[in-house]
Amino acid sequence: MNHATLKKWNSCPGELNIPQKDVSGMKRLHIYDFDNTLYKSPSPNRILYSNRAIRNLLTNDVMTTGGWYDQPCFLEESFKMCVADTQQLFWNEQMLSLTSLSYRDPETISIVLTGRKQEPFSSLMEKMLTVTRKLAVASEDNDSLYNKWSKDSNFLKFNAVCLKKRISRQASNLPTFQYKSSLIADFIRNYPNLEEITVYDDRLQHIKQFKSFFHQMRPRPRFQWFVIPVPQLSINLDPVAEYSLVHRVIQECNERRSTNQQLLEIKWTPKCTGFFLTMESQRIILKQAFRLTKLSNFKKINNISEYPMYVPICEPGQSISLNTIAQMYVNHENAATSLEFLNKFYNQRNPEHRKNVEFIVTHYVSKPIPTSRERDRVGLVYFKVIPKDRSTKIITTFEAGASLVIIGHLTEKPPDQYIHYNFDDDYMRENGMAWTPLKNTVTIDTTFGNYSKMKF
Repeated sequence: MNHATLKKWNSCPGELNIPQKDVSGMKRLHIYDFDNTLYKSPSPNRILYSNRAIRNLLTNDVMTTGGWYDQPCFLEESFKMCVADTQQLFWNEQMLSLTSLSYRDPETISIVLTGRKQEPFSSLMEKMLTVTRKLAVASEDNDSLYNKWSKDSNFLKFNAVCLKKRISRQASNLPTFQYKSSLIADFIRNYPNLEEITVYDDRLQHIKQFKSFFHQMRPRPRFQWFVIPVPQLSINLDPVAEYSLVHRVIQECNERRSTNQQLLEIKWTPKCTGFFLTMESQRIILKQAFRLTKLSNFKKINNISEYPMYVPICEPGQSISLNTIAQMYVNHENAATSLEFLNKFYNQRNPEHRKNVEFIVTHYVSKPIPTSRERDRVGLVYFKVIPKDRSTKIITTFEAGASLVIIGHLTEKPPDQYIHYNFDDDYMRENGMAWTPLKNTVTIDTTFGNYSKMKF
């Protein structure tokens, strides 16, 4: 029986389940990636941070204590949400069913294989699997989403859970794919009768690398392999909890920095106020913009690249009066000023507090930005809008006659020489920009509010 290879690579003692058959009786190896394949792991919520902050969070170049996926706190926070809300499934339902089938087969070795490191994550992973199995058992008498697995003795069980660990001098520091391929090669060497390997993974780059790896290997004449791409699934943490965790991680990072390293300083982009597009409406505008890039031969559009797009009513960093907020909430110029409206405006996590407004996108304008290389041609694209309900009261701090225009949220630097908040017709004409009617107008949904992103 032995299965020394299984024991060698396993990282969670409580999750090691030695097959009943000996090594020579094992014919299949099923490998399940963890993040965004088996579990809907959280990633940084891109609407909360500048692009540069996202890059910093995801790499170890700036975060000396480790990037997002090296920090257990984010995964742990998501699992707290998972346990608290059994009506929302944080695991990939299709994968859960497949893992049960894999574990049930006496001739199959079933493992979880992740690039997360053993030292900070093994106890958390073991806890997540154990608690989730208990949730399934406890769901027999309630309407939990785990109810369908309440009587499945193979639910979320594996022969081993394998995280990155020091097998050799460099093993724990190897790139994720290199570590995974080393494990697979070791199983092929030590399980002489393996006829089939199936890998489930969400990362397209890894899918390509696995296919190349198996093509080159071909260990036996009858050997088969399958690399199954899994649609990437993830969840977002509660924004308040996420900000709190990021603050904590940055503070820990600063505490461990050497004297010659610069401290990370959390800052915020200038607060932008206006009507913010929903995700679906932003997708609609991006489709229109991409169509226009082809017409204008632009390789890139500079001013709508980052979420959220919005219709500004004042310059970034400016504020509007409580009276203006009240008038726009009740759609009347004689609205009584009240702290109620201020509370609604600044506390929009409650859907009942939101002021939603529909706009019709009627015109567009595009302008190339001078560049030394024609093939790198970039430009600006703006869209003019009008309220769908003509009685909707819109108050701006711009000059009378300025158009209502969709722009992108700029976070890395202040608006540069090519990007202005002056949209009156005279200005546009002076700068060689003339509004063109859209062939087919589109309707977008927005929410009245203000917005700022974290940067560091």
